Amino acid sequence: MSAFTGRKFRVVAWAITCAALGGILFWAYRKYVLLHPDPTLTWVREGVKYELLNPKMLGALLLAPWFVGVLAGSLADLPLPQRVLSVLLRIAFVALIALGLSRLARTATTEKVATIYLVDVSESVTDESLDDARAALDKAFAEKPEDGVIKVIT
Repeated sequence: MSAFTGRKFRVVAWAITCAALGGILFWAYRKYVLLHPDPTLTWVREGVKYELLNPKMLGALLLAPWFVGVLAGSLADLPLPQRVLSVLLRIAFVALIALGLSRLARTATTEKVATIYLVDVSESVTDESLDDARAALDKAFAEKPEDGVIKVIT
């Protein structure tokens, strides 16, 4: 009987498959994250700009081959479809954690003008000064752009 028949062959084939999956994931991680010239990954989808502010945390996905590797040696007395589903859910959970740690952000730019007025209304301020401040505020509210924001702190 040859060394590559039966159980030994399946174990070696499974180990090679897991190693290949790990190699493919590491290659993708190295190419698209580690060697990327910009420290953040940015893409646009349907006109909305998304960024990963800390993409190196996606390296947690490199745990996926381990989950696949221990599937064959699992002591759980479950049918194969349930074990496969269990591995897929574990990988999805780790992927969501990695995505959260990589700080996914939706970014946008705006040209809105925001102005804050600080008005002293204490007893030491004269009524003339308060009237001047009120006139300046009325003028500012009248001249403000439609999308502008004005706030008053007293």
